[in-house]
Order: sequence, then C-alpha cells, then structure tokens
Amino acid sequence: MEQGQFVQPPTSTVPQEPPPGTQSQEVSGLLSCDALRRLRSRYNDKPSDPVAEISQKIIWGMYSQSDDLLKEMMSEFYSPQKFARSQDFAQFARDREQIVIALLAARVGNRRMYLAVHFYWGLMVGLSPAEIAHRLLFVSFYSGIDTLTSSLETLSAVLNTLQDLANKAKTDDALEPRIIMGELKALFP
Repeated sequence: MEQGQFVQPPTSTVPQEPPPGTQSQEVSGLLSCDALRRLRSRYNDKPSDPVAEISQKIIWGMYSQSDDLLKEMMSEFYSPQKFARSQDFAQFARDREQIVIALLAARVGNRRMYLAVHFYWGLMVGLSPAEIAHRLLFVSFYSGIDTLTSSLETLSAVLNTLQDLANKAKTDDALEPRIIMGELKALFP
C-alpha cells in the first residue's frame, strides 16, 4: 500500500453485541410509534407552538427585559405566518430543531434540560428517534465520543420518560406539552 492510500475497512452486516456485563437497548426502539403518534397529536392540536410559548414564559420570568428579543424570535423562528405553505414551515421546524440539537449536544455540559427539551421538541415537529441519534453521531465526529455518550444517555432518558408517560396516560390529556415539560424539568433539574 502506498503512503496516503485509504483502505476501506471491512463492513459487517451482523450487529455487534454489547460487551459482556453491559445492558444496551437501541435508542430508536425506546419510544413506540403509537406513543409518538399520541404525543404529536396533543402537541399539534394547539393553535401555536406550545413548547415555544412555555419556553418564552420561563425566560421572560427570569428576565423581563428579554421581552422584545423573545417576541422577535417567536415571530421569526416559531411562527408559521412567515411561510406561504404549512409544509414549508413544517420543514423549517424540523431543520431548526436539528440545528439546535446539534449545537446543544456539542456544548451541553451540565445543561441536559435544554437538550432534553429540544429532543422532545424535535420529536414533536417530525424528527424520529433514529434521526436524532444519527445527528448526535455526526456531531460526535467534531466534538468527541463523550458528546455522543452523554447525548445518547440524555436521549434515552427522554424517550423512556415519554414512553412511560404514554403507557400510564389514561387519556391523551395527560400528554399535554405543559405536562411533558414538567416531567422533563423533574428529570433534569
């Protein structure tokens, strides 16, 4: 082989088993399709973005001088009125959450709550758990394996929490975004 020549590593179609003594479950299988459908239905039956409104109120409560900035952000990034077609806004919301998830994952530190909220938000605007995990893998190429490990742990906790809430919910009213946000805050104080 000549210097600088790239050799393609062999690929395997057989899934690798986790090392002995470890438990692992693929994150994309932690939240059922039915639970995700139910969560999205409670999220989408609101006239505006409920997570954006909750987030705005929390920030405003911490610093009321942020009101003008928050109104501008809501208008620019969370309002479908800026888009001619609802499909355009839906795609923008997916893209927005992918970007925010990547940014937060790369620099999360002790801010797991913010990442958890955007995992939930991303799921609600159409991302799948597998898509989110794949974005985390991509980010880890630039920010390190610790980013991947930490972010996947946070994603797993969020998905398990959402699945548990869906399993326990007697009606879909128990899956309101405000309730989900409260659960995430309790999970990551």
